[in-house]
Amino acid sequence: MATLRHLTVHRLGHAQPGSEFALAPGVNLLLGASGTGKSTLLRWLAAVLAGDTRAWLGEAHHVSLELEAAGRRLEVDSVSRPREFDGVSETAADGLGADAAGPVWRLTLSLAAGEEGGRRVRVCAGSPAGVAERGEAAGGEGRARAEADEVVLSWPTPPHALSLAALLAAARAPLLAAAAADQGEAQAEALAEALAEVIGDLDDSFAGLGLHEPSLRWFGGALAGAGEAASALAPTPTSGAELRVAVGADGAVPRLKAHLLPAQLAHFASLSFLHHSELPPRELAWTAAQIGGFLAEFAALCGFGDAELRLALAGVDQQPSARVIVYRDLRFFARRGDGSILRHDALPEGQRRLLALLYYLALHPRFALLDEPGRGLAPAALRAGVAALGARQVVIACDDEAASLRAALASSDTRPGLVLCRPETEMETASATGREAEPATEADEAEPRGRWRWRNPSEGEVEALLRGAGRD
Repeated sequence: MATLRHLTVHRLGHAQPGSEFALAPGVNLLLGASGTGKSTLLRWLAAVLAGDTRAWLGEAHHVSLELEAAGRRLEVDSVSRPREFDGVSETAADGLGADAAGPVWRLTLSLAAGEEGGRRVRVCAGSPAGVAERGEAAGGEGRARAEADEVVLSWPTPPHALSLAALLAAARAPLLAAAAADQGEAQAEALAEALAEVIGDLDDSFAGLGLHEPSLRWFGGALAGAGEAASALAPTPTSGAELRVAVGADGAVPRLKAHLLPAQLAHFASLSFLHHSELPPRELAWTAAQIGGFLAEFAALCGFGDAELRLALAGVDQQPSARVIVYRDLRFFARRGDGSILRHDALPEGQRRLLALLYYLALHPRFALLDEPGRGLAPAALRAGVAALGARQVVIACDDEAASLRAALASSDTRPGLVLCRPETEMETASATGREAEPATEADEAEPRGRWRWRNPSEGEVEALLRGAGRD
């Protein structure tokens, strides 16, 4: 499982340059008042991990991220609009170009490959002067060329999505060619094996953050494990007509305030299987008893008799090789003990947020980003949500430190990773006096007292925070 290890901010929003912190492999809490950059940090993490280049280009930044994938260490240096930063080269020789007409960004990966170190992968886009003029194609309009210790990829215009896994995949051929030329075929084969493992790990861990497509893995798994009851509803292959289930963002379950890149959710996810009827039903439905998982857990926690997942018929797409029936509009329904049924958007707020949290975690089994997950949840629901975090790495932003800590610590014997997000002036005052910084007021948020600073707390601060959460 790919794991984030350390993050250093050179520039991002109003963060203090040089802010840095380590991340634990399990739960990580970003602690601080509103207006201290926690949501900004979550948005950046979601964008860079999912490969949303439009988000990278939208705001100047320079952030370094260390992570581990398939037992290999990766160092990502993400720079957007580097001409705005002092000390960052923008010459043609550096591959970034000097054309000021459009944004320029750079991303560098260092992949350790044995005792002799590794090679770097550098990506340039926007104005790749001196880079795109030669070299072999790297997919689309992109080009790649190998230099002494790195591979340079370039696109005249940035791709809409370029995840870390896609970046390494694009650089694979020139990387292996350079390794074979410099170190021999044996080293190239070892590097090829390592790259395959790393690319697979990155894709499995982070792909669901950007596109909805990988997120339907839970649905396919639920159908496969549901047995005859669910199979009788759709996958009986008697007519040979293919049923293609396309789930759109419209009408989907209300989402927790978690950064899922909402613009990306317009991408349709699809699941194909054979259907038993020449006349497709207007609606497909599966009960919580049939597919289990988060839907069954939600029904049990909220005291409902059952819950359902439904898909509505959108139309038929007659293709040359198949008759494809399209379904959209993913909806959830809860059945009360008296037989009445509530659609997800008619549920009380706390139940909607619990359903959204459990659904989000089902979509992201290995890594999750959550913004204020405890807000609006009853204590029992909050405990269930925290228990559902499981073994995945999670980064949680929370204003109410005590409540979030109690929830996280009550479900695990492992101490969560803590990151303090505070105005820089508060950090300096707290350090000088030895006391914990006070939360920002509404006036402070209207006019911040300084830049944000993100850091891990000292041992003394950790103990104070844990005591405040009710744990010695």
